[in-house]
Amino acid sequence: MRHLATIAILFISAAAVAQAPVISAITPVETYPTNQVIITGSGFSATPAQLQVWFNQVKGSIVSSSEFSITVTVPPSARFGVLEVINLSTRLSARSSFKFSPYYSGTNFNPAELDAPLTFTGSNELFDICSCDLNADGKPDLAVTQFDNETDLIVLQNTSTVGSLSFNKLDKSNLASLNIGAPTEKITCADLNGDGKPELIATRSGATKNIVYVLPNTSAGTISFGAAVPLLLDIGNFARFVKVRDLDNDGKPEIIVTNSFNNQLYIFKNQSTGGVLNINPTPVKITVTGATTTYGLDVQDLDNDGLADLIVNQFQSNNIFVLKNQGGASFSFNAPVVITAPGTLNEVVTADINEDGRLDLITTNTFSNQVLVLLNTSTTSISFNTTITLTTFNGPWGVEVGDIDGDQDMDIIVANRNQTQLNIFRHNGNNTSPGFSNASVVTSNPTRNILVGDLDGDGKPEIAYSSFNIGTSTYKVEILRNKNCFVPVILNEGPLTICATQTIRLNSIPGIGVATYDWKESGVSQSVSANPFYDITTAGTYTVTATSESGNCVITSAAIVVTAGTGSVPSDPTITSNSPVCSGQNLQLNTAVTGVTYNWSGPNGFTSGVQNPLITNVTKANAGLYKLVVSDGTCSSNEATELVDIADLQNFVVTSSLPGNTICQGGSITLSVNSIGGHSYQWIKDGVDIGGQTGTTLNVTQDGVYKNRVTNISLGCSVITNEVTVIVLTPPVVAFTVAPTACTGTALSFTNQSTFDSRATVVYAWAFGDGAVSASASPTHNYTTAQNYNPSLTVSYSGVAGCSNVTSKSVAVVNATQPVITTSAGTICPGEQATLSVTGTFNSLTWSTSETGASVVINQPALYSVASVDANGCSSSAQITIGSNPVPTLTVTADKTSVIAGQSAQLDAAGADTYSWTPIESLNNPLIANPIATPDQTTTYTVEGTVTGGCTAQATITIEVNSDPGSLNIPNVFSPNGDGVNDLWIIPGIESFTECVISIFDKNGKRVYEKRGYQNDWNGTYNGQDVPQGTYYYVIGCPDQKPLTGHLLIGR
Repeated sequence: MRHLATIAILFISAAAVAQAPVISAITPVETYPTNQVIITGSGFSATPAQLQVWFNQVKGSIVSSSEFSITVTVPPSARFGVLEVINLSTRLSARSSFKFSPYYSGTNFNPAELDAPLTFTGSNELFDICSCDLNADGKPDLAVTQFDNETDLIVLQNTSTVGSLSFNKLDKSNLASLNIGAPTEKITCADLNGDGKPELIATRSGATKNIVYVLPNTSAGTISFGAAVPLLLDIGNFARFVKVRDLDNDGKPEIIVTNSFNNQLYIFKNQSTGGVLNINPTPVKITVTGATTTYGLDVQDLDNDGLADLIVNQFQSNNIFVLKNQGGASFSFNAPVVITAPGTLNEVVTADINEDGRLDLITTNTFSNQVLVLLNTSTTSISFNTTITLTTFNGPWGVEVGDIDGDQDMDIIVANRNQTQLNIFRHNGNNTSPGFSNASVVTSNPTRNILVGDLDGDGKPEIAYSSFNIGTSTYKVEILRNKNCFVPVILNEGPLTICATQTIRLNSIPGIGVATYDWKESGVSQSVSANPFYDITTAGTYTVTATSESGNCVITSAAIVVTAGTGSVPSDPTITSNSPVCSGQNLQLNTAVTGVTYNWSGPNGFTSGVQNPLITNVTKANAGLYKLVVSDGTCSSNEATELVDIADLQNFVVTSSLPGNTICQGGSITLSVNSIGGHSYQWIKDGVDIGGQTGTTLNVTQDGVYKNRVTNISLGCSVITNEVTVIVLTPPVVAFTVAPTACTGTALSFTNQSTFDSRATVVYAWAFGDGAVSASASPTHNYTTAQNYNPSLTVSYSGVAGCSNVTSKSVAVVNATQPVITTSAGTICPGEQATLSVTGTFNSLTWSTSETGASVVINQPALYSVASVDANGCSSSAQITIGSNPVPTLTVTADKTSVIAGQSAQLDAAGADTYSWTPIESLNNPLIANPIATPDQTTTYTVEGTVTGGCTAQATITIEVNSDPGSLNIPNVFSPNGDGVNDLWIIPGIESFTECVISIFDKNGKRVYEKRGYQNDWNGTYNGQDVPQGTYYYVIGCPDQKPLTGHLLIGR
């Protein structure tokens, strides 16, 4: 069980004209309604009416306040969550890093102690619920979204009394401003403009989901709203969960929206001032690397560094992504830390489950029927290690945390979309090894989203949920009143001693709705009244019995034993101190009572046994309530208290009217520091006080490092703020060079010669006069139209207004002179000459033949071009095609291309009309297509063919003449019988071998014929007589040649 404790909470303040509130600590961070809580920090007010303290859904009653502390009474309907301070004079607010936990002191929870539901119905699904006191009557009202078809929000105005739930239903039928013109999904409520009235913020559902609606709260006793303000996500994106939290600590909470279309979430910056609502409609988009969607959302400080971190899960997918906040006005976050959480996650919330001062994560795992609890182990970095898995009913969806049974431990309540039961997981009270036991609550329909918090003002958290049955078209919001019994607890710490003549007041935790407190001593009633206290004068064993819930709850407290003391009762002490004191100074506590034992206690673990303790070098952790009890023997005084304020001036910040703190020579910049009464200011430049500059703003025109010394006038303590370096830049002087004449279509170079301040980021803006621009330092540009232009260059400095210079020059852009080629002949034959010419004045003419000049002689049909540079230096070109007259395509063939000397070959040409052959000596007719060639040596014949009215072409063919007798084709039979056929032995070509000798022998070796220079004239005779038919043998012998031999058959 957690007892009264103090949790130190660090906030880092961002700059503003007025200081945003800063919450340093809450004492205690867990207590019962009607008890007092002390909030320490800064940026508060000594006028309680200028402050509000919200315990989530309702305001507390402020008892007293100063600039550094607030004492506030916990309201009956305080709800588990962060505590918020709103300064109505500055319109700025702060939320605590840690969550405040109210408890009502209860017994073991029994679902039977929930009343029958109070039901509100709708014609379409009633989807999500949020709670806040909309009309400042101290009662939390409910706002409900309608998921499909309906176009309005529903507000259930709380008219409950203690022990009896009652609400008036408001919708578009009786409050027109609730009609926003669209169905809605998720909803939250928060004060966005610092006027103390919470706005409603809802995401759109239906076909178009990329809108968030803000309904400004204009209530003044009666609930009313201004026209809905739409904030747009990108087209096609799906706005899902919406939360409100100050991300840059400027005292103005932002709107954060998840988006199930992709892995981006949206931040809409709050720019409200003076109570006028102003949300920047241009969102900052944060990419959640590693995720595919963003859906479930919470925004809490997980590592206690005073900055709210983003906690996101994907839409019905695994893992949780934590983006650690780095602070700053531009919303800077570290890369996501991926917290392993398997399954199909839906919603994520936070609570300190094991009471180690760090918020843990609780998420519903819808398709696995689980709730996962991930324990926070973060220090300087985000980390989670232990996962507790709780088994739910079918389809867990919404999840809430609250002390449902009043035992000071956080319970988990779950709505299930596929089953008509709620899960209530009650904490086992073991913070070393947290565990939960399940109690089920039966509902009429499956449930969707859930809200836990006191609604009837008795301090016991009710359960409100949305339920649906699509089959029967039944849609409800139902509220279960918590009738769990109040358990009285005597708050006096034992052992308790009472001395003679002494009166001691026994105090019980006050139970709201308790009819009577029956104080008893040793079982005998001493006092029965509505007072949760009783004054005793004698020792004894005391109890108190509380009767509540119309007599259904009669519970007696544990006894406290009061013993009789010895000694004298010391006078009740009073405490004086030098409060308030500044950080770094000493705190002196004093009491006038002497001769007693001193028992001091206080913040930051302080204890002392001396009369007047001194605490040196205090910090904001030493702020808070100090207590003293003095004793004489065993007799003790009543407790005295003293609230000590520590002035921590570290929250004064100098800001600039211009981003980047850079101006142009001749300009000025305004520096501001938080304006808070009771402080003096001294501006400092480069370490030296600036004479006469003692206000909260400074108009700066010179380079330098500026800061402010802020002094608390009454305390005399000072702090030096952050430094702001102001840079005053020398204006740029613009100059550039460019040719005064340019040609169309040609790259024209612009050369920048400007001078500028080297500390600046230079921006170049060229305007070429034809609509084209460039941001390069020295660009090139092609003009396409001939005319006069006035190109200009503007040089400015990025992020520095009014620090620019411009100049321009004149450029005459002309078209290039186009060359025209003329020719002496439009068509020629290959080898025939023609002259190409260009007239006009040109600086140069270069032909495609690599020749230069105004004319060129060509001898082949082809495409010719000329490149020109005219008198303006502009380049151009022209081309001309010289066609070809008809050119014959000659083909040359021969019946044989190899002959023996003396032999002839038939030549043949085709493809022309007339022919001329060379050489002519061995041809029978050189002027015909098919002459006969009889070469005596190897000869190449050339034929020139001409077509009528066209060109001449040539072709060649080679006839090889062979001089080797071995190449002779010698017949081996002939028939010299006088019939005129084959009567002679003819060896083709033999007549060319005049030095060769032919010898013929019969089968007996007798020579029958021999002759040198055979002329193909042997007729088969010997000495005038026919030789017998038969086989003969020949030998052909030639000088320097191997003889040729063979047989010859003679037939008759």
